[in-house]
Amino acid sequence: MLEYYLNEYETQQQTQYVSARDGEDIAFTLNYIGESYKKLNQHEKSLEYHLKAYQMRKRLFGEVRDHVDVAESLYAIGFSYYKLMQHNKSLEYYLKAYEMRKRLFSEDGGDREDIALTLNNIGVSYLKLNKHETALEYHSKSYEMRNRVFGEDKDHKDVAQSLNNLGVSY
Repeated sequence: MLEYYLNEYETQQQTQYVSARDGEDIAFTLNYIGESYKKLNQHEKSLEYHLKAYQMRKRLFGEVRDHVDVAESLYAIGFSYYKLMQHNKSLEYYLKAYEMRKRLFSEDGGDREDIALTLNNIGVSYLKLNKHETALEYHSKSYEMRNRVFGEDKDHKDVAQSLNNLGVSY
């Protein structure tokens, strides 16, 4: 799959794009290259491509405009930094992703699986920085949201993960 996206990116670079949609396609390809490297545990390469996707998405959607694709890039960059054990940087990007997702989906009540996951990962980052009380706060928020998102499915793996992380935070 990585080979396909690398070839696609090379082709896209050789073609002059004329519309914002073309730019979105390139950012999408960059994101998938980053995801492919993540699956191969090549987190420095993953970070490189996620940063490229983020920069392109910022140019496309503006510095101050919230967009779901920008939030996705922020989250992916945070994950890459986490895997590279750069927990302060990871936390920085997870917090940005959380704030943007919160603004984007506040009209829907804000209870979403991706927001709950972001809260969880903020908590994990705080744990890695030995800030257990703050980690507990974010793990509690993640647990509560996951309960609302998954409703009656108390055996859902994400709810179990939140319970585990709550225990670790104490």
